[in-house]
Parts: sequence; structure tokens; C-alpha cells
Amino acid sequence: PSFLRPRSAIMVDRYRKKIAAMVIQLAKDDPQFVKAMIQKLKRSGEIEADDLYYLERIADRWIKIAEENLQKARR
Repeated sequence: PSFLRPRSAIMVDRYRKKIAAMVIQLAKDDPQFVKAMIQKLKRSGEIEADDLYYLERIADRWIKIAEENLQKARR
């Protein structure tokens, strides 16, 4: 329960959630950028191959949505 955790742990938890929400929003707003940054981090060895996989999936989903919308607009 939250009442058993120290106040600093609660603040860190909120901070992490806020950061995660911002990163997910970035993956929606600019999925190509997110995918490029993940690839760069993988090549440099800063993250493992399966790290940030969920963000890649979100970015892929939004890339697909953008492509579908572009095709609809062309019709």
C-alpha cells in the first residue's frame, strides 16, 4: 500500500509515470524519430535489443495509422 512507502518513493513513482506518458506521446506524435533513436541506442550498445520494445510497437502502430490515413486522403 502507498501509505507504507516513503514519500520520496511516491514522488519517484509519479515522476516515472509522467516520463513514461511523455515518451509514449512522443511515439504517437513522431514515431519515425522514436524508432530512429531506439535504433541509434541499440547500435551504440546503450540499450539491449529487447529494451524499449513496447515503444517500438507503439511507434509502428502510429506509423501504420499515418500510412492508412494518407492512403485514405489520396482516394
